[in-house]
Amino acid sequence: MSADSNTQASRIIRLERQVQRAQAIACGGTLLAATLLLTGSHGTSAEVVQAERFELVTMQGVRQAILSADTLGFAVTLLDAKGRPSGILRLNDAPRVAVQTGRGREVAGLGFPQVHHLTE
Repeated sequence: MSADSNTQASRIIRLERQVQRAQAIACGGTLLAATLLLTGSHGTSAEVVQAERFELVTMQGVRQAILSADTLGFAVTLLDAKGRPSGILRLNDAPRVAVQTGRGREVAGLGFPQVHHLTE
């Protein structure tokens, strides 16, 4: 295997791990949202729980992910060990789900096609 093949293989493996984490966080976020919605409804009351964002933390209080909504849509942001964004799963008003790097660059997407200029 050449050095380029090794580099590409390691990038693919890293991307697959990020996508798997994003899927796990998305499922967890969906379960959290469903739980909040179901526990917030008490019979006929019209109580609503609202927040700009939810943070998922460990037992020690270390942030692992952020569930938020902003002008670009709904997002689940994965955080690295230092608390910096390492990946983002975004769902917006276009019929599209995108996986982005911590810097906002899309690395995978599903749904409506989006035009990109590929540069490396």
